[in-house]
Amino acid sequence: MANFVKNERKIVKSSKRFDSIFTFGSIQSLQWQNPSNFIRKDRYSTGMTERSALDIHYKYKDSNLKSQEVDAILKEMTPKDFISYSKHHRLFELMLQIVEAIEIRHYPFISKVFNEKESLRSMIDEGSSVVIVLLDRIPFKDGCLSELKEEILCDALHYCNYNKFTNKVLCKFVEQCSKELILPLLQSLKSEIGRLAMQPNPFLLRNLIERCYDAKHYELITNGLKGEMVEICKRKNANVDLIPYLQRFPTEYSDVFLEEVLSHVKELSMDPNGSLSLRAMMKNLNERQREKAFSSLDPHMIKLSTDASGGFVVQHLISIANEEQIRRIVESMTPVFKELSTQKVGAFTVNALVKRMNNEQLTTLLDVLSPHLTRLSDHPFGNYLVQDVIKKCKKTVHFQSVSNGLKGGLLSLFKSKYSIKCIENLLNFPPEFTNFDLGQVVPHLKDLAMDSVGYLNLMTFIAKANSKQIEQILNGLLPNFGDVSAHKLGTFVAQWIVERSNEEQITKILNTISPYFPDISNHQFGYFMVQKLISRLETDSQVSIFDNLVKEFHYELTNNGRGNDMLQEYARFKKNF
Repeated sequence: MANFVKNERKIVKSSKRFDSIFTFGSIQSLQWQNPSNFIRKDRYSTGMTERSALDIHYKYKDSNLKSQEVDAILKEMTPKDFISYSKHHRLFELMLQIVEAIEIRHYPFISKVFNEKESLRSMIDEGSSVVIVLLDRIPFKDGCLSELKEEILCDALHYCNYNKFTNKVLCKFVEQCSKELILPLLQSLKSEIGRLAMQPNPFLLRNLIERCYDAKHYELITNGLKGEMVEICKRKNANVDLIPYLQRFPTEYSDVFLEEVLSHVKELSMDPNGSLSLRAMMKNLNERQREKAFSSLDPHMIKLSTDASGGFVVQHLISIANEEQIRRIVESMTPVFKELSTQKVGAFTVNALVKRMNNEQLTTLLDVLSPHLTRLSDHPFGNYLVQDVIKKCKKTVHFQSVSNGLKGGLLSLFKSKYSIKCIENLLNFPPEFTNFDLGQVVPHLKDLAMDSVGYLNLMTFIAKANSKQIEQILNGLLPNFGDVSAHKLGTFVAQWIVERSNEEQITKILNTISPYFPDISNHQFGYFMVQKLISRLETDSQVSIFDNLVKEFHYELTNNGRGNDMLQEYARFKKNF
């Protein structure tokens, strides 16, 4: 008995499925001339059923609806059906087709749709694309609908949930409304303006601001935002999506915003989002507003200079300050230049200040920093300050101060991984200020040449060193020239020495390497130094010395791949000598 019931249920289910399939197939196969012929109604309901709407959708999804067909569909559809199907995940495409084909004679039906305020509000909340297209199709200037649309707009602005979808629809309302409507809108929204400004996407308020053109408009928005500016500035992305638009207000209104913000300048400067907003507000200040901003920041300047967010505010203020304000900043920061220069954010603040200094102020800075230049050059943040100071130097007194500050710590300068740019910029000074005595460096040349940091600093120095310094370095390296040339890093130093050596020094190198000539020529790194040496042979006496070395160690050289390569290189050189 149980099996019979189960089988009977299966038969009933399958027959229902077959019946629905058959019905759908027969609907699709018919060729209707009028949509009203196939609109089915339930026995006890009014309006169009969802199934009928789906049938129309499938029929016309690949073609455009004509005006007569829209007439037939809207005749059978209620305003609630229109709103419901506009939100349907499949039917909204059909509704878009209907809306795009709407003409003036359909406006009475649209009026009924607009009168369904509660349902329409849900459409706006979901950002229905049907509503957006509908607004495009029906302009505000149309007499029978304009007042109704204005009512809907005010209603939606007050009661809708603000999100990225709602914003699309409401922004479209605001874009289409007439100039005369802006003032009534702002008056009705004066208590909502602060809430609009705090939305994650305040595009609606931004659109309203862009439509403002009268003093009354600016006054209403200013009053609506008064007391809210601190919280607005702390909102993420306020510096991009709102603050620049408020800055376009006439001066008397933008002053209100600036004054409120500057009364909380320390708090905002130390807030990541507040710092961005504050800098956005300080971009296009006039002279009076700039002085007001400077006066507000001045008491907190040093503390903010070392803060992760506040430092950027101080740097921005330095970039827009006038000469008198720069002078006052230099005076207030002079006692703490050294401490700021070794702090991550403070170093960049001092760098920004150095770029705005005149010669007199730079002299003051060097008087304070000169004894500490070597230590700062070896600091991960301080080295940037030294680089900027060196680049800024223009007068003899500046060159002398920097030279005196660095010459006592040359060895630590060569050992530092941060100082390579300092050395490079220093060697651009006039020759009389870079004629350093390398006595303290010479005993450590071998270690420097084989060090992963020292060899880079040494090469940078050799590239621009004078002849006296080259002589000192060569004499310091000659006792260990073979070891240095055969080292994976030292070979680069040896090649640079060969490149910068004069005729007499090349001869000295040839005589020095003669005892271990085959070993260095056959070495994987030493070979490159010998190759460079061949290219620097200029006199008959040097070629003669090299010929003798090749003949003496010919057997050892021919039995090694590197040695053979060197002999071929030398043969090509002799051919063109």
